[in-house]
Amino acid sequence: MRFRWRNAVIAAALYVFLGVALLDVSGVVLIVAIVYTLACIFGARAMILGAESRKSEANTVEFSRQHPATVLGRSSSSFLYVFDHAEPVVDHVLTGIATALSEKLGASELRSLTFRDIDRDLPKPEARAFGFSAAPATSRNTHLSVLLVSSTQGSVQGIRWWIFELGERDPNKVFWRYALAPISTPTTVVPYLRREFEPLHGLMSVDPGFFNSIDVGTRTREIERVSIDALVKALDGLGIDTSELKLQRANVLNINVGGGATATFGSLVQGAFNRVAGGGGHA
Repeated sequence: MRFRWRNAVIAAALYVFLGVALLDVSGVVLIVAIVYTLACIFGARAMILGAESRKSEANTVEFSRQHPATVLGRSSSSFLYVFDHAEPVVDHVLTGIATALSEKLGASELRSLTFRDIDRDLPKPEARAFGFSAAPATSRNTHLSVLLVSSTQGSVQGIRWWIFELGERDPNKVFWRYALAPISTPTTVVPYLRREFEPLHGLMSVDPGFFNSIDVGTRTREIERVSIDALVKALDGLGIDTSELKLQRANVLNINVGGGATATFGSLVQGAFNRVAGGGGHA
């Protein structure tokens, strides 16, 4: 991403205007304003560095009341499949998907990523583990990743995944985060301490270029195809009927990649939900 110097000119003009206005009031007021501004800028930087440190040093993301997956970027698609099997095989199926992503697309090995809800209204913090795998970035540094989770309730088991796209750090957004720190920092300190504010959110940009949109769309569809094929293969190997899943696969993979459509963390690709009543059978 290229820094646009007009942002610096606009911010400098604004600060000079405010500085002259405060100087007309009192030199002391101007000094206090300068000290306050610097404190807010250093506070904003400290929050960003703190969030980066937590992200790099641990596999746990703490949050409260917000969607924790925003640290992974924008959710471009998601998929859910539920099946019925007498034995607990869902983790085996999840491993098969992760292996296929690694072998066919060069994605990283599946690692554990824990989301920990520390909402003070809860009796106690709640943590849940997800599987995370990062796919190779596009030529313009858009990073795609897959978040997977399994569930079991009796003999009913489910596999769900989300695909996220994350751009590179935008120096223009970082600059305005600091330039507007005197306004934003005082209102975000407490939410940051409570993990209700994610400092890294809003600092990344996906390259809007046509070529990058092609690469992102193609890479997303490749991830979907490999993941669903691996799911079908794993379930077929367990003797579970996958005829309905194969129909869903055709529906999902034939959806056109259009501009402007977005999916949120928690939404499903149309046609991807398989109710237990119509799902697979016992092996």
